[in-house]
Amino acid sequence: MTRKLNLLWISAGNKIRNFVEEFKNEEEGIAEIVAIVLIILIVVGVAATFNTNIGNVVENVFGKLTNFVDNN
Repeated sequence: MTRKLNLLWISAGNKIRNFVEEFKNEEEGIAEIVAIVLIILIVVGVAATFNTNIGNVVENVFGKLTNFVDNN
């Protein structure tokens, strides 16, 4: 009985060690997550930077449309 428990314990230890080593060596998943986060940050930054400019352009266009409609 103790022999079986020892074998199970050793097997579990090996599986845990293999999992930890694979997790440490796997960089693909982490690199993809970092890339996605950076893209999201850039998009949010650009949107925040041009938010007022886009608002001014839209207000200008609608102002011109209102004047055009009122004069005709």
